[in-house]
Amino acid sequence: MYLQFTLSMPNVGSWNGKWSGRENLYALVHSFSTQKAKAKAAELLAKRSFYYNFGDGWGASVGVTEITSTEARRVRKASKGFCGYNWMVDSILADGTIYGPTRPKPEPVQTMTLKASPTRDELMAGLVHQMQQSILPDAEMRAHGYSEKAIRNS
Repeated sequence: MYLQFTLSMPNVGSWNGKWSGRENLYALVHSFSTQKAKAKAAELLAKRSFYYNFGDGWGASVGVTEITSTEARRVRKASKGFCGYNWMVDSILADGTIYGPTRPKPEPVQTMTLKASPTRDELMAGLVHQMQQSILPDAEMRAHGYSEKAIRNS
């Protein structure tokens, strides 16, 4: 399966309102051969086009169409490249949309699992454990022959 990504500039911020490349074909062809890749291609075909606003009056559109292997050869030969906007197709393939300088990719949201508050029994068990930890050293000191006065002063 082959997809053709075609660049156009529907919003032109130039002095004469025209894009100098409007007469040329700016296209990239990608092949999708695995089942996973074909599923991704189907998602892209369902959207048909992707838009990016440069924020300065210019806007780019990337159209997606399915083509045959014969058409893929013809398009690759006729294309004038992608005007340096290959990153748009890379973003579409990776994220299903166009992220770039005026529309940065959002940072992933970090989630955390909240632990339930301890029960009364768990709190008591913790206190008992802490008390045992503080008592045991005294018992060990007694076992080694230290006096009560020495233990209290330690």
